[in-house]
Amino acid sequence: MASWGRRLWFGDGILPHQRIHEGKMFHAHVFKGAVANNGSLQIMITTVDQKLTNLIPFASASGHAEMVIYEGVAFSGGSPLDAHNLKRNSPSTYGGSLVHTPNILSLGSTLLQAVVPGGEGGNAVGSSPDLYIEWLLAPRTAYLYELINRRGNAADLSLSLLFYTTHPETYD
Repeated sequence: MASWGRRLWFGDGILPHQRIHEGKMFHAHVFKGAVANNGSLQIMITTVDQKLTNLIPFASASGHAEMVIYEGVAFSGGSPLDAHNLKRNSPSTYGGSLVHTPNILSLGSTLLQAVVPGGEGGNAVGSSPDLYIEWLLAPRTAYLYELINRRGNAADLSLSLLFYTTHPETYD
């Protein structure tokens, strides 16, 4: 993926705008206000069989936070999370599963650990990290996206995933 101006360009040469018109672009989001210091917001995505999931995470916080992505996570439960098709009249659905606040049994491998800077004291304005990197997630794999409040007191957290699926041979 590259960025020209304000447009994102996915690695297969197709703009997200086209994926939206095709009814193939999905979005999942969780927001939680007043998350205690060291508390977190989590989204678990289990990818589709025999397809790659192309995904861009977006995280924001009202103070310092930490974004961590894990691969090969073992979990149980969690609250179901809808994958909203961005073409609102499309019948297409995401074939994988999404939950928030799962019970983590094993974290697997850490893929990314990044700071979400938010300022200090009266200067704590919040921000979003420069994480807008396209990830090509492996088929049949569980990924945990976790945003951890590191502000020192309560903070609002927001975590979003923008994604679509494609056949692996597209990237051979």
